[in-house]
Amino acid sequence: MTQEDDEVVMSVVIPTFQRRVSLERTLDSLNGQDIAGRFEVIVVSDGCTDGTDDMLADPGQWDFSLIALRQDNAGAGAARNRGIASANSDLIVFLDDDMVAAPSLLSTHLAEQSGRQNTAVIGPMMTPPAGGLSFWVQWEQENLEKQYAAMDRGDWEATSRQFYTGNASVPTAAVVAVGGFDEALRRDEDTELAWRMGQEGTLFAFCNAAIGYHHAERSFESWCAIARSYGSTAVIFGRDRGHDPGLADFARFFDERHPFVKLLLVACIDLPVLQKPVLVISRIGARTANRLGAGWLTSAACSVIQNIGFYQAAADELGGRAALRRAVRRG
Repeated sequence: MTQEDDEVVMSVVIPTFQRRVSLERTLDSLNGQDIAGRFEVIVVSDGCTDGTDDMLADPGQWDFSLIALRQDNAGAGAARNRGIASANSDLIVFLDDDMVAAPSLLSTHLAEQSGRQNTAVIGPMMTPPAGGLSFWVQWEQENLEKQYAAMDRGDWEATSRQFYTGNASVPTAAVVAVGGFDEALRRDEDTELAWRMGQEGTLFAFCNAAIGYHHAERSFESWCAIARSYGSTAVIFGRDRGHDPGLADFARFFDERHPFVKLLLVACIDLPVLQKPVLVISRIGARTANRLGAGWLTSAACSVIQNIGFYQAAADELGGRAALRRAVRRG
């Protein structure tokens, strides 16, 4: 791959909603990239009302080409599709508006893409060095980093299931060929897109050196809602759309849970009289353990909360406790 020094070789697409301060931090981190002048940044304001549009109206504060777009709120998938349609390069880098890019993030993605054919490169969303995350987001980060470490060791290959648009690059043509993101989805739209790309021959690779730092900020309630949303979409993808992992791997995921967690799930799903007190105790336990510095107990309580939310939503989507049990057994 050869380009002129001043040629735009990649388009960074960032959807944003009500995160002006966080977005500014993301854009500032792109100011210091070591391939200045060779990339453009496309920010799509997804119905923002927090001053984001006014900030983007002054692009002179950054040393890269900024394309600022606005749409009525339609979700991150729709915003990314709008950004892709405006891209002026053959390579898309997806970043979220709560990421801080290391100075070599873009050049590393470019180097990894060089010589590859139709490959999606996945970069890590690392925990910020300064910390300061809520304990539930910290738990989420620890689980992400376990996945990264496993791929880096070669325990498993990267697949569409690890394609998170917080930090990833992909040839523009590969996204366009499958029709872009499914705009009906408000969760898991990235892995769903990746599954369709994989069906058309896109390969997946993990690059631990394409570092971005994930400054995630979400309420405890929002964190719980995310687990429920993932549970619903896991069933929809496998049952209604024929997507990998499908119900067989859905059952395998259940089988991999800790025996104690599986016992709680069997006891609690569709039984509010048991589920509610377990969730209350787990939430109190997580907060108390976090204050006392008992990391393992905090992690265990977070795992219980997330698994109950995920599998209860899956049961709701399937038609209840018995249907969930049949799906697990079939898998």
